[in-house]
Amino acid sequence: MRVCFILSTRGTSYGGLETIADQLAAGLAARGHPVSYLAGFNPGAPRRRDLPAATDRVFLPCLPYTALPVRIAARLTHTAPLNLRSWIFFCSGRLNATARAQLACSDAAITFLEGDAVLFSKYLAARHIPSIYYFSGGIDLKWAWRDRSTLRLAISQTVANQVRERYSYPTHGVLTPGVPSELLNLPLRVHNTGESYRLVYVGRLEPNKRVERLLPIVQTLTSEFPDLTLRLVGDGPSRMILEHEVQARGLLNTVHFCGAMSPTQVTEELRRADLFLFPSSYESFGVAVLEAMAAGAPVIASDLPALHEVTGGHAVLLPDDTAAWMQAARELLGNDARRLASAHAGREWAAAFTWERKAVQLEEYLEQACKGYLGVS
Repeated sequence: MRVCFILSTRGTSYGGLETIADQLAAGLAARGHPVSYLAGFNPGAPRRRDLPAATDRVFLPCLPYTALPVRIAARLTHTAPLNLRSWIFFCSGRLNATARAQLACSDAAITFLEGDAVLFSKYLAARHIPSIYYFSGGIDLKWAWRDRSTLRLAISQTVANQVRERYSYPTHGVLTPGVPSELLNLPLRVHNTGESYRLVYVGRLEPNKRVERLLPIVQTLTSEFPDLTLRLVGDGPSRMILEHEVQARGLLNTVHFCGAMSPTQVTEELRRADLFLFPSSYESFGVAVLEAMAAGAPVIASDLPALHEVTGGHAVLLPDDTAAWMQAARELLGNDARRLASAHAGREWAAAFTWERKAVQLEEYLEQACKGYLGVS
């Protein structure tokens, strides 16, 4: 089955959806399916070249949704800037003969963003090509209802339930993200006497991740664990504010800003973590938490519906209560046997979420999409 992946942000961004698309594309290619990519890029900006092996690719120019012309046009047309970016991307594809040929020879296509799904699904349906929309959450429901994809797969059961209950917006299945198999084979962290304790956060540094909530926790814990460190892996708009607060609290030797790191470097950070902390206020799934569990890091995270689904009862999930977070971290840091038991349980749970399994599930959904489009029951 020849499958085309369509993602307007893939040529420039390094976010979760781009990683999911890459892993699924690589998984299908490994199973013998010819895979191609339509990827957007911003003219004049560095272009990502690290697409999965064994994939054909076409790069289509579009503008970042933060660009002033896009924001002005979005305001005038009452359209979300990210959807307007998708419109520019779609028009670029219509004008590109190679992109049109790539779609024409595809047996099915997969989109990952609302605007991409709405615009390309209508184009594909007119040409009798089935498509799947990988739905991670809506931006503008007026747009989302225009989606004509053959199947709509939710990123989690939590998201599927939320959009059905709140908006009567249907999805046709769930395909959660996965974890690299190699994480499951890493040696579990054993804390040796005299070593400093390492707390790790992985994710964007942005307001909804609430990373600042970790600073008073770390500040208090250093009185009991003086060599403790907190490593913040990732970057984002909140970094400067966090750096100022770290300095104000006198934590320059305790909190380390690691910036954006390669997958190999992130794996090493997770492997060496005594605890993984994740205080986010909202998640549609929480792949960073699942990867931490696969690597053998005990997890303390926010009490969110999606994180209940992700962790399966094998993590400490807490409300927005600083004292409760301090106590949970203190108890785990002070009990080697409990940390090791948590690591074993989390890894066993995460083993059901490998990308290889996700590729098999996607393959089954693609077969359903083709049969459904052809009217086969």
